[in-house]
Amino acid sequence: MKCRVCGRELRETARFCGKCGAPVVRMEAAAQHPGEPYADPVPAGGRYDPDNPDHLPKEDLVPLTTAQCVWLLVAMLVPVLNVILMLKWAYSERGNESRRSLARAGLILLGVVLAVLIVVLACILAGLQMGFITVPRPM
Repeated sequence: MKCRVCGRELRETARFCGKCGAPVVRMEAAAQHPGEPYADPVPAGGRYDPDNPDHLPKEDLVPLTTAQCVWLLVAMLVPVLNVILMLKWAYSERGNESRRSLARAGLILLGVVLAVLIVVLACILAGLQMGFITVPRPM
C-alpha cells in the first residue's frame, strides 16, 4: 500500500505515513459512506495539509449561503476589524473553504488598492516638488 499524499510505501499496519504524517485511509473506511467526501482525522502532533481536500472535514467544504456571504462582506466594511478578520480567515488551517477564499481575495484587493493609493500620492508629491502642480496661494 502507498501513501496517497506523498507516494511512499507503507506497512500494512501503518496508521500514518512516516514521511508526511498523512493518515492512512483503508478502503473499507472510505467505502462506508460512498458519494460523500471522506474526512481524515488530523493526527495528534501530525502534519495537516490544508491544500489537500481529502484532509478537510466535510463541514469545511460546504459552500457559504448568500446570507453568510452578505454578513462577511458587511463585517469587512468595518475598518481595522476587516483586516484582522481577513488575516484570521485567510491563514487559519481550519475553517470554511469559501470563507477562506473570500478573505484571501479581500486581502489581495486591499493590497492592490493600497498600492495604487501610494503610487497616486507619490505622483502628487513629486508633481508638487517639481512644480508641475501648483497650489494657489490665498491673497
